[in-house]
Amino acid sequence: MKNMARRLLKRYPRLQDAAKLVMSYVDPRSSVSSQYVLLAESKVSVEAERLAKSWTATSIPARQRQLVDRQLQDFAAGKSIEAFDAFVDLLRPHAQEGQSQSLLEIGCSSGYYSDVLRLRGLPFVYNGCDYSSAFIEMGRSLYPGLNFRVEDATQLTYPDASFDTVVSGCCLLHIPNYETAIAETARVARNLVLFHRTPLVIGRPTEVFTKVAYGVETIEIHLSQTLFYQLLADRGLKVVQTATLTTEQTPRGPSEVVSVLCRKSESSYG
Repeated sequence: MKNMARRLLKRYPRLQDAAKLVMSYVDPRSSVSSQYVLLAESKVSVEAERLAKSWTATSIPARQRQLVDRQLQDFAAGKSIEAFDAFVDLLRPHAQEGQSQSLLEIGCSSGYYSDVLRLRGLPFVYNGCDYSSAFIEMGRSLYPGLNFRVEDATQLTYPDASFDTVVSGCCLLHIPNYETAIAETARVARNLVLFHRTPLVIGRPTEVFTKVAYGVETIEIHLSQTLFYQLLADRGLKVVQTATLTTEQTPRGPSEVVSVLCRKSESSYG
């Protein structure tokens, strides 16, 4: 019966969307994010301002860490965690054996990707920053040997070209001023930039939703695929490799979640 249900959902994407929506209301615990509502263009700026501080809620770090600890335990046991695997696979070819390279994760949450790097032996010197002081406090407590700072992704205080590699860690989707966030990410990178777990919509304009994540109402932005890659090019970022984590056919058209590794062009250095 379960196999038949899976086949039906795979064959009929709209049925899959409906099932996800129903489950998000019936049991919000079935997904980290639930109760998605697509915003009309006229509502985006108002809702973005209303929910601007939502990700700083002090209740989020502990709830997220419960999920993360289970994933890290599985990953340490050799199990595949799709987001972790993509992160490692994209960065591994650029990790120089026996030579440490600096890495900054923007939107680091509690810094758990430092464990992902350690568990797979990638020799990056991890630094993390996040908009949420509660997340940074947790990161400092869990990883006292690492460097964490409270930072705004659109106004980073690091000097130009401060880090060999900069990771935008699944945070663009929560930043209404995403164009500036991309520019700042590129500015503080010396060589590589990884936009990790970025939702894109294909063949249509950017879509903005309200949703509930870890019990807190927030916004989620699905960038136009065309716009996203143009913004990268505008900042002198050349795409090196892309990993597609998920694809979905929604009633409005196709969408995907991708991790995109870029190299900073020499002409973009200040």
